[in-house]
Amino acid sequence: MEKKYELTDETINVDGKTLHRIRALKDFGNVKAGDLGGYIEKEDNLSHEGDCWVDGDAKVHESATIFDNAKIFDGACISGNAMVCDDAEVYGRAVVYGNAKVYDNSRIDGSAQVYDDAHIYDHAKIYDDAHVYDRAVIYVNAQVCGDAKVYGEARIYHDAVISEHARVYDNAEVFDNATISHFASACDNARIFGKAKVCSFAKIYDGAHVSEKAKIGGHAEISGNARVFGGALVCENAKVTGNTKVSGNDTVLR
Repeated sequence: MEKKYELTDETINVDGKTLHRIRALKDFGNVKAGDLGGYIEKEDNLSHEGDCWVDGDAKVHESATIFDNAKIFDGACISGNAMVCDDAEVYGRAVVYGNAKVYDNSRIDGSAQVYDDAHIYDHAKIYDDAHVYDRAVIYVNAQVCGDAKVYGEARIYHDAVISEHARVYDNAEVFDNATISHFASACDNARIFGKAKVCSFAKIYDGAHVSEKAKIGGHAEISGNARVFGGALVCENAKVTGNTKVSGNDTVLR
């Protein structure tokens, strides 16, 4: 296998480990022979195959691996046993570590953190100060941003957006263009989907479903086997629980 880069004598110390700046030995992708890249601890961190590259002041160390056409740049850091591959990109001051995997065409940027056993794939994007961890999975064009946190075994997919200090955890699922924002949360097997919107400290939990353009806000709580759908509005500290169904143009206050 022909090597596409070499380790230079320019080094930095990260967590007691010596990382070397890399230099391209041949043209590939947008990289030209002689170009200086970012820092890696050892050649196992960056494949010599494909167009993958570490650029700028980005760092890859420990047992982390970058391969295929993945790009790590700016001040991003990949460590632990993390893997970034396919056409994924990690940049800004984002960090990926633990056993996390970022692949397909996903993007991690800003000051986002992805760690533990989280998986990010299929055009998902994590940015701003968002955290995704534990065994959470983000995929199919979903976004997590704005200091939001997704953890436990939560799943966010199919164009859903989690933002602005929202929390999604346990086994909750958010999908199909649904949004959770402004300190709202979903947990305990909750399902939010079908362009539903949950915001303003509202909480969906204990297996409740919110769907079909329903809007939940104002510290409202939806729990139990409750179903809110069909454009319904629940807000102002209202609580919907048990086997209750709220639908159509219904509005529930307090």
